[in-house]
Amino acid sequence: MNAGENAKAIAPLEQAVAEDEIFIDAWLLLGEVYNDQEQWEKGKTAFEKGIALKEDCRSSAYYFLAQSYWNLDDYDGVIATLTKYLTFPGIPDDWAMKSKLFIADAKFAKEAVKHPVPFNPIAVGSGVNTDRLEMFPYLTADEKTILFMRRDGEGKSANEDFYESHYVDSTWTVAKNLGSPLNSDYQDGAISVTEQGTEMYFASSRMGGYGNVDIYYSQKKNGAWQTPINLGKRINTPAWDSQPTISADGKTLYFA
Repeated sequence: MNAGENAKAIAPLEQAVAEDEIFIDAWLLLGEVYNDQEQWEKGKTAFEKGIALKEDCRSSAYYFLAQSYWNLDDYDGVIATLTKYLTFPGIPDDWAMKSKLFIADAKFAKEAVKHPVPFNPIAVGSGVNTDRLEMFPYLTADEKTILFMRRDGEGKSANEDFYESHYVDSTWTVAKNLGSPLNSDYQDGAISVTEQGTEMYFASSRMGGYGNVDIYYSQKKNGAWQTPINLGKRINTPAWDSQPTISADGKTLYFA
């Protein structure tokens, strides 16, 4: 089901568990639908109810429950749930690897929040910021251009595209969509550009990758970004490869 169909499934599933509180499959499916709609608290509750009814239910329920915990900043919940998930027999290798990375991220986040640092951001203005979600900004070396990702829509049906704004007369211009072939119908984000401004590295969930999210490369020729190229198996894996940062000389790539 797509995001719209999932939203329509909420009411009948809620009715199903109201009429039969021990309907395990309905609880678990309801949890998946809530998560898809980014209703993490409700998703957590649904998965917890399903798992409480049968601890050895579908192993995937534990992974999806961990996603709910993560988005609710419950890092202990993530660690405990995925540790249990990894005890199930027959877990695919790529899912096991993702889970171990997920656990490592949760352990790091758990410690990081114990040591907050001063943070007083100033909004860059209406040329860049809107009522939509803007994130993953990248400021060019000359500090005159900002590249960022903007999300249009909600849930998994949302499209994420790259935008560009220029600093002119002490203000940021109205951002423009960078368009095709750089942007796709999938999620594109986390930009890094070489010092010369001629090479871009970014993460994308577009088709043809090796995992859920891969790192891609594009060159700027005659003022236009060219068709992105997947960096291949030396960089990309069946896991989630993202947050690329290219060194100023373009010879070293850092990523997560």
